[in-house]
Amino acid sequence: MNLLVFIITVLKLRKNSTFKPYYFRGSLQNDTLQLLRNQLANLIKKTREIKDPDYFTEEEKRDSALVNHNKKELENIFYNIVDTELAFAEQYPNSYVSLDILANRSRINTYIEKVASIYDHLAENLKQTPQGDIISERIKKKRQVVVGMKAIDFSMKDTYDNIVNLSYFNGKYVLLDFWASWCGPCREEHPNLISIYENYKNKDFTILSVSIDTDKEKWIKAIDKDKLTWTQVSDLSGSKGEVYLKYGITSIPANFLIDPNGLVIAKDLKGDGLKSELSKIFKTE
Repeated sequence: MNLLVFIITVLKLRKNSTFKPYYFRGSLQNDTLQLLRNQLANLIKKTREIKDPDYFTEEEKRDSALVNHNKKELENIFYNIVDTELAFAEQYPNSYVSLDILANRSRINTYIEKVASIYDHLAENLKQTPQGDIISERIKKKRQVVVGMKAIDFSMKDTYDNIVNLSYFNGKYVLLDFWASWCGPCREEHPNLISIYENYKNKDFTILSVSIDTDKEKWIKAIDKDKLTWTQVSDLSGSKGEVYLKYGITSIPANFLIDPNGLVIAKDLKGDGLKSELSKIFKTE
């Protein structure tokens, strides 16, 4: 499915662009795309063999072990697909297929440095395209707040319209979490965040969640439904919010782990990665 969406996106783009000729003549670019398809074939086959939990029956959904297993398997395959695509883009820096790969995968926060490294060696004529500009802009934004720098302080209203400052939590480890009620992957991560919060909330750790919702009712309804008990704030300005822009967010979920001195010590941790990082921190203290 991932490959199918990718190919449709490429063909649709090229059909309406100035590059139309090379995709419909069996040219070098077409051959390059076929090479990518060949490399991804086994991964796509594995994806089709695993049932997506979104299509589970009600009985299957009640089997949490099965749900978690399939989600994990699909996630692993997805990242293998991304790794394969990026390795391909690195190998073919003169191909528009590589440009499409970088434009697509530059959305993923955890891959931005890998994307940036490949983009640096991309052919100059590809960098000068509209897609090239988009990739460059995403790289710049995602580098606005990096590990080792001071977290940017801000003030924002919580669900009761009280003003909350990030600096209120100085002296604690803070997971600054960006999400929205409409973001499926964000909400899928909530059970993990709940577990982590309950485990470490009495050990100088907290979570501060910033929603990029624009509808307060939907935002609060999602908080209640997911049973989130830590501090929630939003300016209800969506992706135009000041904090969203200052932190260079281009996609959610996104997060920053901040130490008691207000320094960013990690970015975009989730699942086992977040658990592992926190276990190392609190094991040594």
